[in-house]
Amino acid sequence: MIDAKDIETFRKLLKQELAEIENPLPGKTSSEGKESFLRQRLRLEGALHRIDNGMFGRCCSCDEKLDRLFLNADPAAPFCDFCEEEIEVSRQAR
Repeated sequence: MIDAKDIETFRKLLKQELAEIENPLPGKTSSEGKESFLRQRLRLEGALHRIDNGMFGRCCSCDEKLDRLFLNADPAAPFCDFCEEEIEVSRQAR
């Protein structure tokens, strides 16, 4: 279970990651790099928003609790494994 101390730890980590991508290495200006930067920035900002709204650690689709080990691997993850896979299958079907 994720407690208030864990949430603050994740908040600091997410803010640190956001600061790092907002100051990219020189020369990383390709359109692919910009798209990747924007996608990651949205993921990090979304996770910080979920912390502020008390929804951090829950899947944005099915509302199931996300495993702490899962969040340790990817604190910005908005979906559980099952929903992420369903979304990916849906994208590929288009």
